[in-house]
Amino acid sequence: MNNTFDKPESNPGFQKAIQLMRLVANRAPTIKVDGHFCTVVAPPTIEYFPGLLALANVKRKLGLDVDRSLELGRVATLISTQLKDVVHSFQHIADGTVGEEFLDQTRFIPGTFPPLHKLPEDFPERSDGVIPEGVVDLLLTTGSKKQIHETAREACWDYFRLCENPVIIICQQPSKVATELVDLAIENEWWTPEQIAATFDAGTSPEDWFRRPIICINPRSIQNRQWMGELKPSAVIVVGFSAWATPARWVWPDLPHTLFLDNRSDDVLRFRTWHDGQLFPTIHSEFAKLKGIPGLPVKFFTEPFLAPEQFSDSDWDSYGADFE
Repeated sequence: MNNTFDKPESNPGFQKAIQLMRLVANRAPTIKVDGHFCTVVAPPTIEYFPGLLALANVKRKLGLDVDRSLELGRVATLISTQLKDVVHSFQHIADGTVGEEFLDQTRFIPGTFPPLHKLPEDFPERSDGVIPEGVVDLLLTTGSKKQIHETAREACWDYFRLCENPVIIICQQPSKVATELVDLAIENEWWTPEQIAATFDAGTSPEDWFRRPIICINPRSIQNRQWMGELKPSAVIVVGFSAWATPARWVWPDLPHTLFLDNRSDDVLRFRTWHDGQLFPTIHSEFAKLKGIPGLPVKFFTEPFLAPEQFSDSDWDSYGADFE
């Protein structure tokens, strides 16, 4: 078996794979098609490829620190490196204060406010969190040509902005994929500081939204969490056909998905059997003519939208998926 892509080494094959993943990440969302668009990639070994695409989709997000259209309600925000969910009002924004929930208001200069992200009404209660150790130091590293952060507060706020629209990886082994992200960070010349920061303690639960730039979750964890459909990831990556066969791919049907199939299992056969039984429209796009590199086939298709209410609870166990 060709193991060219087994490890994140600086070799020509892996470099080509990086280029392809970045192309998929940058171009796929620009394709205008009717229906649910999916890119299918079947590498010689699935290890590292979901992480490659996830990191390629982590991009610095610039914007206003405060959305003044936010109404009274729960928001995710931060104080220093502390991640918090609080209740705010427009008055707090107008006068630059932070409300009674923040006991130490002296940390803020009058008229300033940290980023705020509106939480859906049924978003679960959770305890305070913290930006992973080492992230701020990484984003403030001196002498880097990619250095763009001048203060610790700026670094924290930029990291928090990345968490508003995280990359979602739907897989059966979230902890394993999160570990592979750490391995990829070793090749730091490939990534921006924000992308490397996203490999620090990747999320492994839906409740990590607004806390981590990359979240690895299994399909079952999405079930009965309707609030997830109200939020928007920056990208959706599905690992394995068993995960794809569940209703998880319909949580964000308007976003392009990337499906990774494992050549070392019966993934490809099961996908082909399923795909051959469908009537999918032809995609007319220059991007769809993209040639894969040897050993890394790429396929594109769209499928008609299926409403989540069309599925039953048993559909989350399609094809005998072995969830963690």
